[in-house]
Amino acid sequence: MTSVIQPILEKGIVDHSIIHRLLMEYFSIADKSYITDIIQQLSSPLLVKMIGTKDGAKLGILCVKQGVPRKKIIKGMKGHIDKIAYHQHGCMVLVCIISVVDDTKRITKAIIRKLQQILMELVLEKNGRRPLLQLLNPNCSHYFSPNDLASLNSYIPSLSVKDHSEVSSQTETSKVEEPGDDEPKEDMEVTANEANKDGDKQKIN
Repeated sequence: MTSVIQPILEKGIVDHSIIHRLLMEYFSIADKSYITDIIQQLSSPLLVKMIGTKDGAKLGILCVKQGVPRKKIIKGMKGHIDKIAYHQHGCMVLVCIISVVDDTKRITKAIIRKLQQILMELVLEKNGRRPLLQLLNPNCSHYFSPNDLASLNSYIPSLSVKDHSEVSSQTETSKVEEPGDDEPKEDMEVTANEANKDGDKQKIN
């Protein structure tokens, strides 16, 4: 499978959801050395092209959690933070970054300040307020569905033999698999412009 995936990544053909599903399956079975190489390749602007789908966002979360140079991932999001924050799936990658990256200075400069510029709009937007809610009340089941929380606590088996036991007791740990599709409880009125989301195939340009 590695011989199939490498040419795809080298050519940057990562826009399609089938590629994201392929990579998720690969992460669940491949050896540590192969997965580490793939994560290094994805920890770049390539990742922004992928997090517009459900599986793509899960890949983004896994890359962020594995402790590779996260600054590369954050740098690759430059100029896209606002679009990612509003995105149904992409916003969860921001939630993950806020949760696990301990470089407060970098997070503040690259993400928090960008979100501050559109704060009022984010508060009233279903997806946009998720990163803000994570700051205020991390991993709260009132604001995040079981599906969201399972994604945040997912891990790559070959890289997490020791580490996965350290996940928060507030949520259930999940391997790289499809969780349920439970919907989060809404705490605010949903605005009218949320009705026309594109779903899994929506891209972040």
